[in-house]
Amino acid sequence: MATEFKNLLVVLRDNLKGDYALENPAVARAILLARRFEASLHFFQTVHNASIVQNPLTSSPDSLLWQQDLLRAEERRIQELVQRVAHTSGLDTSGSAALDFPRSAAVMRRAQSLGADLILKESREESFVLGLLSNTDWELIRDAEVPVWLVSKNLEPASGIVAAVECQTGKDGDLQLDRKVFEVATALSKQFDAKLHLVHAFQVPAVDAYKGYMPLYPGEVFSPDTVATLEADAARERERVARRHGQSIHDFVKRYEIDLDDIVVVEGPTQQVIKVEAEHHQAGLIVMGASPDKGRWDRLLGRVTAEPALEDAPCDILFVH
Repeated sequence: MATEFKNLLVVLRDNLKGDYALENPAVARAILLARRFEASLHFFQTVHNASIVQNPLTSSPDSLLWQQDLLRAEERRIQELVQRVAHTSGLDTSGSAALDFPRSAAVMRRAQSLGADLILKESREESFVLGLLSNTDWELIRDAEVPVWLVSKNLEPASGIVAAVECQTGKDGDLQLDRKVFEVATALSKQFDAKLHLVHAFQVPAVDAYKGYMPLYPGEVFSPDTVATLEADAARERERVARRHGQSIHDFVKRYEIDLDDIVVVEGPTQQVIKVEAEHHQAGLIVMGASPDKGRWDRLLGRVTAEPALEDAPCDILFVH
């Protein structure tokens, strides 16, 4: 089934930094996509101040009135934006604001109520460490039921698209996710007449190559023969893993009858490989998958790829589920 984006939910930046101009990267990208797919646009804003409303020491009827006034102000601003977009583009455009918290859950609730098939949002500028505490982008890319397009201020998709696929586990779920990544990337490459590059990264677990040669005591120095044996074992392990991953990509391409000239299999951390390939091709969009079963502990322990890739991405990045 062909990928179609017909109902776009555009999440505006929070009310303290709200940018309701047509030049806003998320707004501009949404208009561009809506024109390409003949889609409708809905602009959305959440209004809240959890530190005031949820704190029994500061919460009061006055604080609620203050937020309701803020909500009405945001609704007016959104309607002004809706009118400008509709006037300049002729697109089917609407908008709303909500007094809702947490922000990620509010966005997902609105997407579900609208029947949106794509969420667009300007990528949050936040460090990975601080993001472990609270990050709307991370919650959306893991928990949203529809693809999430996080917009940067760099190149547009027409300059090139990098699709990152996993393939190495062979699980049906992973293959289905990879197929979805490829289908979405292919649809966008056709819409924007953009070159598509397929990328797969793998890493060789060093512990597998060295597990039989652990030091007997702290400070033990290996002999030249032992070092040579370790290096030979590591080289064989790297060749074995690379061959297995290369076969996985070959099987994936053959299984889904993919006709693509540019397919790269590279050793290295996925997020770094994606960044390098996107910069090498001067791509305007990265498309990759995000599994919903990853939480804060997985991020803390480094068991995730999507979040670091988002932080390092030199361009827009689209997550599919």
